[in-house]
Parts: sequence; C-alpha cells; structure tokens
Amino acid sequence: MTKPKEPAGSVYSGQVADILASTPRASDYKPEVEYALTITNARAPAKLDELEPEERRQLTAILGSSAELGRALGDEEYCLETAHVVDETGALRYRLYGWNYGVGYLMPALGLDILAFGSQHELEHWRLSQRDLFVAMDNAFTRSGHGFQQPLSFCWWRQECWDELDGTIPGTVGSEPYLRKQLGSSDN
Repeated sequence: MTKPKEPAGSVYSGQVADILASTPRASDYKPEVEYALTITNARAPAKLDELEPEERRQLTAILGSSAELGRALGDEEYCLETAHVVDETGALRYRLYGWNYGVGYLMPALGLDILAFGSQHELEHWRLSQRDLFVAMDNAFTRSGHGFQQPLSFCWWRQECWDELDGTIPGTVGSEPYLRKQLGSSDN
C-alpha cells in the first residue's frame, strides 16, 4: 500500500520548523521587561465570516482589500492562519498572522500599529524596544501545543542583529516604513 503524499508546503514547513527548533538560543541578554505570553485560538479561517471583526480589519489592511482577503482565506497555497497572543491573566495582548512561505505579522489586539513583520520565517529587527517582546514571543512560539503551523523565528539571541540598530532612527529600518505607510499606522 502506498502512503499518500504529504503536500509540499507541509513538508517544507516541517523542515523549517525543525531547523528553527534546533537553533541554539545561547545569549547573555536578560530582558528588561519579562512578558509571559501564550499563543491561543490558532486557526485557519476559510471564509470572511469566520474572522473576528478586528482580524478582518487588520488582515484587510495588510492584504490591501476585502476581495484579496476573501481570495486568501481557505486557499491551500496561502494557508492563512490567525491566533491570539494572551498574557498571564488571559487578556488578549496581540494578534499573530501567518501564511506560506514564512510570512508573519504581529499586531496589537486592536489597531494597525504593526509590532513585527517577517518573511522567509524571520521576523525583522526594527528597533531595540522589540527585543523583550521577541524573547516572550519566542518562548510562546517554542512551547508545543499552540496549534499555529507557520514556522516563525523571533530571533532575540543574536546580539549582532540588535547591534546593527544602534544609532538608527525608529521607523526607518527594514520594511517598517513601507508597512506603516501601507497600514496607515503611526510610529510607536
């Protein structure tokens, strides 16, 4: 009996997840603020009416239109996912979005002030203030059982990534200015 083939995207994502999970996180860095975050309510909505109103608002802004969002939902090639990120009290703090192949957005619970973006599975380093959040997100992401399938790296441990931000003006690094303009969000 022949075993059914696994979709190429699943094989790819599995390999990337294994690589990210085996990446050493040795670092002398100690967070100034320690967040206890948990990823919950991970799902792959297939239709617009399966989205919460704020998810629909944020994803429409990210993708450019409700029509584009509608096309992306349920598309096997896209594999769009949503999740809540909650604090230790269970309060919704952030919304996490992801899709093939390695796209990730971390958004606030409400609003369009993007907190992090990544492609090719690596969230970009934009400003030093992201680092403690990246530590907490990495801790939440590497815990098993959350159900979010898109492998993402919240790389907080490589000091050279953060050293490159010294002397930069917030809101000017990487894709941040473009994304803020696209989303109509302010520089936080």
